Amino acid sequence: MFYYSVLFLFILNLGISTQDNLSFQNENIEIYSLRQRTFFDVTTKTIVIKNCSLERIEIEAFKNIHVHKIYIVENPLKRLKRRMFSNVQVDELYLDRNNIDSIEPGTFNYVLPIYEDSLQILSLSYNSLQTVTRGMFSGTNFRKIVLNYNQIESVEFGSFENMPYLMALGLGGNKLKRIDVGVFNNFHMPVMLKLSENSIGFIHPRAFENSTIFSLDLEENNLGVISKSTFLNTNIGWFFV
Repeated sequence: MFYYSVLFLFILNLGISTQDNLSFQNENIEIYSLRQRTFFDVTTKTIVIKNCSLERIEIEAFKNIHVHKIYIVENPLKRLKRRMFSNVQVDELYLDRNNIDSIEPGTFNYVLPIYEDSLQILSLSYNSLQTVTRGMFSGTNFRKIVLNYNQIESVEFGSFENMPYLMALGLGGNKLKRIDVGVFNNFHMPVMLKLSENSIGFIHPRAFENSTIFSLDLEENNLGVISKSTFLNTNIGWFFV
């Protein structure tokens, strides 16, 4: 255990540049921190950091990299900072099953798709987020954001604005009790929206205004009567309740 820990940390200090898959997923390898430029000028298919006791990612730990998938999962990581990912081209970014409870505004503003039409996914399921604020995701290029099974109690006005490619948003299995005005307004594209398994008892009539919702999942909530006035100026395709 000690030998592999020291060897791996030595490699991290040098920085990594390779064309092979990079996979570190051994509970016996303890990596508490990723330092600046740990992954620098890297072109690879997949980076996996799983169950390695990772607690901290420093600014520009991932810089100038081109990778199809990044998995940072099952670690005690709590905080995501702006510019941790700097000029990172990636198709799919998975940050599931950590202890993330804080995301600094602008954290994902330097995460870019590999190809203009690529399906870019950000997954943060099974973490400890309690609120979604403006700046966490607004202005990013993600097509799909998954925030299922956190502890989210509120979503601020405009949290998902200026996201021209967003097509799917998952907020199922959280602690939402109401959907206020402006939360899901002005989507640029038809969106699949999952809000099931919350405690939603109130939806503001203008919560989805000027948006086209391809499918809206409100199953397993606390809603009473739902009428046309609940969704003013909104086009909804499939509706599950």
